[in-house]
Amino acid sequence: MRLYYHKTDGGAEYLCSSQVGGTEEGSLHSKYIVRIDGDIGKDAELLIKEIGPDEYKCSACGGIFTKGWSDEEALSEKDVIFNNISTDECAMVCEDCFLAINKAFDFIPPHLLKGFSEEVDDDTGD
Repeated sequence: MRLYYHKTDGGAEYLCSSQVGGTEEGSLHSKYIVRIDGDIGKDAELLIKEIGPDEYKCSACGGIFTKGWSDEEALSEKDVIFNNISTDECAMVCEDCFLAINKAFDFIPPHLLKGFSEEVDDDTGD
């Protein structure tokens, strides 16, 4: 398993099993997180996150995230954005990976991205 380094603003250091979308930085949403700062003999710890009923695993970065929508709302949004494609033809991704994928392929019209973090002009959709 490859591990990715992450350092918090407070100075804590970790090795993480998944990366922040499109970077080499470790994500604290990873399933496996190893704390590596401080006194390794007494401070080191391995955290293993299990996916709860209100969480999902991003198919792109591998991070574990809390669901922001119900399954029904997510399926409805999939139908709007991707013209009713089958769930067999798509995968669940986190917002950061979704925006990175869209930026790379530019397949979603800007007016459909208004619910996401990307800045969009309210009047024109640009």
